[in-house]
Amino acid sequence: MKPIGLMLCICFSFGFAEDIDTLIQKAYENSFSLKVMQKDVQINQDSVKSADSWDNPVLSAGITDVMLDDISDRSLEPMQTQFVAFSQMISLSNKKSISKTIAEDFTTLSKLRIEDKKAQIASKITLLAYQSVIIDERLKLISQKRRNLKKIKKFQRAYQQSETNLLDVDLKLLKLQNIEETLLYKKEEIKQSIEKFTVTPVLDINLSLKPKTLQPIEIEDHPKAALLKQRIILQQNKADLQKAKKTPDLKVSGGYYQRDARDDYLNLSFSIPLLIRGKEDIEISKAKLAVLRTKEELNQLKNSFEKEIKTLLKKFDSSMNIYHRFIKELIPKQRKITRLLKTKNRVGKADMIQVIKSQNLTLALRELSLDALSSHFRAYSKLRYYR
Repeated sequence: MKPIGLMLCICFSFGFAEDIDTLIQKAYENSFSLKVMQKDVQINQDSVKSADSWDNPVLSAGITDVMLDDISDRSLEPMQTQFVAFSQMISLSNKKSISKTIAEDFTTLSKLRIEDKKAQIASKITLLAYQSVIIDERLKLISQKRRNLKKIKKFQRAYQQSETNLLDVDLKLLKLQNIEETLLYKKEEIKQSIEKFTVTPVLDINLSLKPKTLQPIEIEDHPKAALLKQRIILQQNKADLQKAKKTPDLKVSGGYYQRDARDDYLNLSFSIPLLIRGKEDIEISKAKLAVLRTKEELNQLKNSFEKEIKTLLKKFDSSMNIYHRFIKELIPKQRKITRLLKTKNRVGKADMIQVIKSQNLTLALRELSLDALSSHFRAYSKLRYYR
């Protein structure tokens, strides 16, 4: 029954384990910051619908020449009127269509910000998930070390070795306990960090620690680069809008004027601003300068990305090479030493304490291989942001 029970526990545990993609998807669905950014997209999309519509007409109403002696008498002189008037601004250039394009630019920018935020979240969760699983592997090694040290202590007592040797093993056991407690705290801290993204509880993480391979990274396709390119387009459109504003809008006004004991009449007027201050030219220059500034910012971003990716790729490859060297060369050699010691022990040329110490040296090499693996996945997680 015990093996069956163990298998059931393992199956039950894996049934509730979550892979990285599941955690990332949960973060996308529950992230408060992403929800706010999605609201911005919706607001910008709504703004596009009305961006090219005419300005609202203005309704005016009033009375003129009210006599304070008798405010009800409206027939004393020709200027006494009651009126209703409307006025409407009419665009004489393509300002409205450019305004709609600018509103669409803002919508695209808000969507790209979401994509960049998602890339950041995916990178961070990937890093945390691998850290958590590597901690699990370290805890397994500590458990094996502890069992081996207890075996050594047992043999030391059987061989009646000195108190110093016994105390040395006790110290190592206490140090392992400290390391284990630190790792358990770190794992809980990582779990809390992941849950800040997912909002929902994280029960267990299921992923392979097999070293990764990378697809080519295209900086041009990154949301951050695309966002700056879209900002350049936006600023160019803003410059076009300032140019279009050099053709002023026409204001058309019309009203009906009613007079007591006299003929009623209609009034129609047209007005247009006189562009004599040169403010529009200044705004055009500012918009063009913003385009140049953002182009320079894009170049700086590409240069920064290239250098960061190059550094991370070196770390990615180097740590993978170190890990493989541990797995394929160092650890097998140490295991071979252990096997030779066991053979010598059977013919009385070594003791079991040396054999177990050799096993612990193998565990120590496995710990060092986890350091290399951790560095490999740290680089992989950061590179995931640039994919």
